[in-house]
Amino acid sequence: YDNLPSAKLSSWCRIRRPLEKLYKGQGGDVAEVLLARKMETEINENYSIETKSDRDWALLEGLTSNLFIVYRDGSIHTSCVENENGHGGVLGGYSRQLILEAAKRENIPIVFGPLSLQDGKDGLWVEAFVSSS
Repeated sequence: YDNLPSAKLSSWCRIRRPLEKLYKGQGGDVAEVLLARKMETEINENYSIETKSDRDWALLEGLTSNLFIVYRDGSIHTSCVENENGHGGVLGGYSRQLILEAAKRENIPIVFGPLSLQDGKDGLWVEAFVSSS
């Protein structure tokens, strides 16, 4: 899944079920589980990934949703979808596309790239939201 997000096959349902049961099935306040990995630089031409920092993590997407972060400057940040070669990024979605179109229509800047957890800790985020069909 990590290397080809559009290939969320039936096996992905089996893989994510334990996470859903562990976090969402406890009857608490958890509505979604976010996937994360160590912050990285962009994938090079050989599709190898270099770690940028051991202390920073990139939030990717939810088990069944796309993630957006609103920064203090008014821009909306979201992860990149996979490239034309099927590498990197997250799975796009219809609701995600509608949000991006609405932001463009309203002249809200969109930044595609890693969603730095450290930026949130540093107070650069105003809010976060997820979308799902």
